[in-house]
Amino acid sequence: MIKILNEIEFLKQTRALKKYFMKAYKQFIFEVIPEIKKQTKRDGYYYTTLDIDDVFNKIYGELRINYIVKNGIAYIENFEPQKMLLDMYFGLLPTYKGIPYRNQRDLFKIKILKG
Repeated sequence: MIKILNEIEFLKQTRALKKYFMKAYKQFIFEVIPEIKKQTKRDGYYYTTLDIDDVFNKIYGELRINYIVKNGIAYIENFEPQKMLLDMYFGLLPTYKGIPYRNQRDLFKIKILKG
């Protein structure tokens, strides 16, 4: 069984994930969720990393889902990087070579890593 701790914020993050990173969204829906449902892990804090562009990982950090297992029930907390996904949800961010960015500093980092 899976429950979501902060459902409103989680929905915003999943919508942003679906808008910008469809491959990672499909991986989350069709691979990660069924895996979390069928696993019987000990109580504790876990995370699963989603596949995404290496440049995005270097700039913003790994795209991962955090969840807690308590008494056989998985409680999904959120995605990381949380701030970036919320920025993607609230406004249409510009992209450079398929990677969204918030400001000129992020664009500079993308150009350095792509160039």
